Amino acid sequence: PPPNRTEPRFEFGAMPFTQDDFLRDRGVPLDDPEHVRILSLVKPLQAFTIEFINDGPPPERVKTILPAIRALEAEMPAIQKLHSELAQQGVAALLQAADAVLRSKAYVWDNATIEFFKAVLLRLVADPTPARSPETTDQAQDAKEDFNNSAVHIEAAKGIMSLAGVNSRLAGELRPTILKLADDPEDEIRFE
Repeated sequence: PPPNRTEPRFEFGAMPFTQDDFLRDRGVPLDDPEHVRILSLVKPLQAFTIEFINDGPPPERVKTILPAIRALEAEMPAIQKLHSELAQQGVAALLQAADAVLRSKAYVWDNATIEFFKAVLLRLVADPTPARSPETTDQAQDAKEDFNNSAVHIEAAKGIMSLAGVNSRLAGELRPTILKLADDPEDEIRFE
């Protein structure tokens, strides 16, 4: 008689796909000290944004995250020299954290902080492109960067609307920008 065949066995496993894995897949040189330094500034803002994705943070959390937001914003010239994927994530993290902070209903805003957020948001809503890699030439890369720029532009529009919600004076100052965003060809920006 023919020998008995063993039933086939399938084995599989899983491992977490981290942000570092994502960046490595996109070609970001994570061994470079400058990339590591900027990524260390981005991660706390991303964690903060996830923590307060639906609600505004309490005043004590706003106070603790404001220095991190300022530190990342101060690094924008350095971020523009890095890999475009990390630059996009850095700008998005800054905008998302700003939006989350500005949704805080209990925080007492001082003029310097409001002016800081206003300057950052107005600059990024006007030009959301943080950087363009000099080696970028193919159409697929251009399309991906257009999508990323669109996502950053949407985040900037969210931040502008959250800033306008802080007080009526700001809403009045931001009215021309808001009206300009209301005529944007992008549906999601008009929605904001």
